[in-house]
Amino acid sequence: VEEHGLARGKVLDIGAGRGYLQDLAPDYTGLDISATARRFFHKKFVLGSATSMPFADNEFDGAWSIWVLERVPNPEAALAEIRRVIKP
Repeated sequence: VEEHGLARGKVLDIGAGRGYLQDLAPDYTGLDISATARRFFHKKFVLGSATSMPFADNEFDGAWSIWVLERVPNPEAALAEIRRVIKP
C-alpha cells in the first residue's frame, strides 16, 4: 500500500474472502461472491462478482486480487471489470 502510494487512496480487494488484508489500507472495500464472508469485515464489504462489479467507472485508486482469477470462469471479463473500476 505504501510502496504504490495507496495509503491515501481508495482500494478494492477482489475476492476478499475473510478480509485478511482489510487493515492494510485506510479506505478499503472488500468484494466477494459469498454472502457469508460479510461476518469477517469491520470495513466496507460488498457482495458481488468479479465479472460484474457494482461500482462506478474509475472509482478506485488501486486493487488487488489474490488466488481468485484462477477460480473465475471468465477471467478476461474479471480483468476488464478491474480495469473499468480503477482510475487510469
